[in-house]
Amino acid sequence: MPVRITAQSEVIRYLYPTNQPLAREPQGGYPSRGGHMSLKAAAYKGYHLLRGLQVEPAPVADAAGPADLFADRNKHMSKRLKFNSLLVGMALLMICAGADAQKSETYKVRLSTVPVDAPMMSRVAGSGSLTAVLAGNKLTFNGSFQGLRSPATHASIHVGPKGIPGAPILDLMVSNATSGNVTGTVELSPPQLEELRNAKLYVQIDSEKAQEGNLWGWLLR
Repeated sequence: MPVRITAQSEVIRYLYPTNQPLAREPQGGYPSRGGHMSLKAAAYKGYHLLRGLQVEPAPVADAAGPADLFADRNKHMSKRLKFNSLLVGMALLMICAGADAQKSETYKVRLSTVPVDAPMMSRVAGSGSLTAVLAGNKLTFNGSFQGLRSPATHASIHVGPKGIPGAPILDLMVSNATSGNVTGTVELSPPQLEELRNAKLYVQIDSEKAQEGNLWGWLLR
C-alpha cells in the first residue's frame, strides 16, 4: 500500500540539521569536508533511517461505509414497510369482519305450546326460546326448552304463516329429555330465505306424548 511521504521533512532535518547544501563526495571516500555529508553518505544514512521509521499509511476512506449505510437504510425501510403492511392487513380484516357482522341477521324464537283441545292438555306443556343467526345462506340455531310432560323426540323447521301449521323442511338437534337444548345449522335455499324474511318459518318440537307437536315458535327479527 503506498504511504504518504509525511516524514520527508523529518529525514532532511535529521540528515542536515543546519540546512546546508549537500557536498558532493570526493573520489575514494565518504565525505566530510566542512561538516557536510556527501550525497552517497546521505543516501546511505537516509535509507537506514527510513527503514527504521514506522510511518502510518494515510487514512483511506472506507469504501464500504456508504454501502453499509445504504444497506442499513434499506433494512430500516423494509422493516417499516412490513410494519405498515401489517397494519393495513389488520385494518382490512377488521373492516371485513365489521362488514360480515353487519350482513348477519339475528332472529328470535319464543317457544310455546301448540293449540290443543281438552284431551291434549294433559300431554302438552312447556316453553323455551331460541336465537337464530343468518350468515349468507346458513342459519344457526341455539336455544333451550323446559317443562315438557314427556321427553322431546324431534325438532324441525316448518313453513307456514304465523299461527298456521305447515310442512317440515329441515331438521334440528334436540335433547331427548323434558328439558334440554335445541341446536343446529341449516342451509336455506333462495325461496326459504325469502320465507324466513317474511316470517313464514317456525321451529317445532315434538315429544313422546305429543308426536304431532308440543312446542312451536316463529322466527322473528
